[in-house]
Amino acid sequence: MFLVSAPLVKKIGRRLAVMLASIGTLFLLSSCSLSNQKDYNVLFIVIDTLRYDNLGCYGHEGIRTPHIDALAEQSLLYGKAYAQSSWTKTSVASMLTGIYPYRHQVYLELGPNSSLSEEAVTLAEILREAGYRTAAVSANPHVSRTFGFAQGFDIFIHSDKWEANTTLGVAEDASTTLDELDTDSPFFLYVHFLDPHDPYIRVPGYDDYFGKKRDYRELVLTGQASILSGEPLVGDGVLPQVQDLTRVELDYLKGLYDSELSQVDAAVGRILAKLDENGMRDNTIIVVTSDHGEEF
Repeated sequence: MFLVSAPLVKKIGRRLAVMLASIGTLFLLSSCSLSNQKDYNVLFIVIDTLRYDNLGCYGHEGIRTPHIDALAEQSLLYGKAYAQSSWTKTSVASMLTGIYPYRHQVYLELGPNSSLSEEAVTLAEILREAGYRTAAVSANPHVSRTFGFAQGFDIFIHSDKWEANTTLGVAEDASTTLDELDTDSPFFLYVHFLDPHDPYIRVPGYDDYFGKKRDYRELVLTGQASILSGEPLVGDGVLPQVQDLTRVELDYLKGLYDSELSQVDAAVGRILAKLDENGMRDNTIIVVTSDHGEEF
């Protein structure tokens, strides 16, 4: 999914807004015309593993994503947006540099070609050079200092808790960081939610996506989608054995996924409320997107 908030549409025109919505073009415009646009903050929110069709604003009936849906009503909502990769590290490297994977060469888990090189020029570096304060909050283990993603950020907060519910922590860190960025200088804030990435969990208060209780395998109950797909076996030199799911088991996993997504939506709402509280909303360009989807 991809949406860009409307303040810049009203103030600088739809055509420029469309150009800014392209990450590569945002990279280009940041380097050549920020002298005229320095009053605009940029809030860039990435929701990990988010299928666009699991949002209300893209037609999902029954999902609770009121904050993102309300933002979409006031924004440019894109019907076609293509990730550069089906996994986080490669996709985010392209988003933050504006270049294709064959150029940045970030595509492995570990070792060579697993980190963004120091020679790569990131959006954060360009904006900082233009006078922006830059900050990032990430709960994804791949989007970390270890793999070169802190380049250009004055503040870089990273929490690697893969199997924990990280959504509330990201929202708290992002809100606190917005208070720190409340100065005379414009800011660029990158926020990366790990959820709704698996393992999926049933989030209290956001778990109204399940029908009558049935008997499920333990791996289904704990939302272990990657294990069910056979993915962890690849590193052991064993061909992955995908475990067939019944329709009710698949629906249960999707219910867990939607439960996490609704919580992320509430967290996005909290960040937007902080913008309102600090009087930043009207001069902040808000981009909400995903690094890639989920297959199911």
